[in-house]
Amino acid sequence: MARPMEHIPVIEGVLKEILGNIDPEFVKTTEAVSDFHVGFEGSFGAHTVNPRTLSARFLGSMVCLEGIVTKCQWKKSFPSWD
Repeated sequence: MARPMEHIPVIEGVLKEILGNIDPEFVKTTEAVSDFHVGFEGSFGAHTVNPRTLSARFLGSMVCLEGIVTKCQWKKSFPSWD
């Protein structure tokens, strides 16, 4: 998908509308908790990359990033200057 930020919100809106038509009560109860989101799986073809091959040419595109997490740590945020 070349410009996912134009398409994904529309898909999520349609999903919410379809679920609202099927079960309006479910949409009302879950609406306060969070929005509905979609996920994608399958072959991304040339857009399947690893951390080493990820480059700026993929900006604005949907990619499948494959790799193994070997280290994970929390980053402390800086205090707000407001």
